[in-house]
Amino acid sequence: MNNEVKVFFDEARANRPAARELLAMFTRSCRSLEEFERERQTLINAGISPDFLPDALSISSRRQDERALLTPDHPHPGP
Repeated sequence: MNNEVKVFFDEARANRPAARELLAMFTRSCRSLEEFERERQTLINAGISPDFLPDALSISSRRQDERALLTPDHPHPGP
């Protein structure tokens, strides 16, 4: 592992926002919840706290809630 990657992983082990950023990078191309969870588990196996990494269902639920807020009943607030 090159030094820059090691530093990023070390930061993710100690810092929730860094862990979530790493999770986003690892899961960007995932097409299923199973793929997402497999990548999340890879990060957990690398020593990143599961408490720092939201699971696929919690992210999916949050995205559904955000989409619901953008319905005609709840228009986007605009610029």
